Amino acid sequence: MKQKKSSISLKKRGVETKIILINQLIKGGQIKLKEVIKMKKVKVCVSLFVLFMFFLLGTNANAATVGQQLKEPEVGWKRYDDTDSKIIYTGSFIKVVDAYAYNNSSTYSGTVLDGSTISFHFSGTKFRIITSVHTSDRSTKTNVVVDGNIVGSYSPLGTTTPQCLIYEITGLTNARHHVQLIQVEAGRIMLDAIDIDSTGSLIDYYQPTNLTATAGNAQVNLSWTAVAGATGYNVKRATTAGGPYTTIATSVTEAVYTDSTVTNGTTYYYVVTAVSNDGESDPSNEVSATPQDQSSGGTGGKAILVITMANGMEKEYDLTMSEINAFINWYNSRTAPYYTISKNYNLGPFQSRKDYIVQDKIVNFEVMEY
Repeated sequence: MKQKKSSISLKKRGVETKIILINQLIKGGQIKLKEVIKMKKVKVCVSLFVLFMFFLLGTNANAATVGQQLKEPEVGWKRYDDTDSKIIYTGSFIKVVDAYAYNNSSTYSGTVLDGSTISFHFSGTKFRIITSVHTSDRSTKTNVVVDGNIVGSYSPLGTTTPQCLIYEITGLTNARHHVQLIQVEAGRIMLDAIDIDSTGSLIDYYQPTNLTATAGNAQVNLSWTAVAGATGYNVKRATTAGGPYTTIATSVTEAVYTDSTVTNGTTYYYVVTAVSNDGESDPSNEVSATPQDQSSGGTGGKAILVITMANGMEKEYDLTMSEINAFINWYNSRTAPYYTISKNYNLGPFQSRKDYIVQDKIVNFEVMEY
């Protein structure tokens, strides 16, 4: 106990000595009081800066880098296994049981150069490719294509590393993106898992997008963006938002459809699904339309629509005001790259005649109501 008291006494004495020394320096004019205060402030600022840098560098140091093994998704990411049905494999792929892989499964292509491709759609701003690096039989180059543009490449050929972070991209716009991993040199390409934003999601590869509906007299015209790889489309309709839907058309081969089994004054809700070798896709966005009798005034009146195209050509259509309004809504909202106008006159031997108006080719248009 005596030693403890002595220790405490020495500590106090040391502090007192420092205070006495500083006071003597101040009295002797060798140092000013505000300089002492300034020195203390500098020490506090330096301490805070060092603490901030510690946390900043510590966070970056913990982030995985390309080439490292990454067995689990990091904070801010979520993982999808190679077996997820929303990942599409084109080429000679096989799924194998792999004890070293995430969830014990991997998907491999053959070694022959045949352009084998791994494709997926996702919503978000970033993604990571997790694969197995090996010393032999891997492709020396796999191109990474995002939304139709080659953004980089990688090779899983090297020191054996299972569950390896082989490629990463960040900073994309927060939207739907189409990603393709394409074999461009002989050797296997493979996938173990995909990591994306924790707030994002994989999207059905064949899900139709940009469905629009235009009401007419006892008919509703539908159009959507064509899906690559789809063998056909199913059109579904309901009289309440969100369904339940009834399939009114199957095996539709074009990305347009006219529903002529409607009643004027009734609002209809539509979705479209795509059919492929992998089955039926998730439904598209829902749209609605209310067909009207066009023989009276108001929105039932008629007008001439004259569209001037970039090549100087003028296209003229005799339409109802409901059809005119639907065209203007499409042009203003820019929800689809083109618009379909049905020409229900001079059909001749044809069942239907349709014009597809490309939005970015329109210079101006004029509406002359009568």
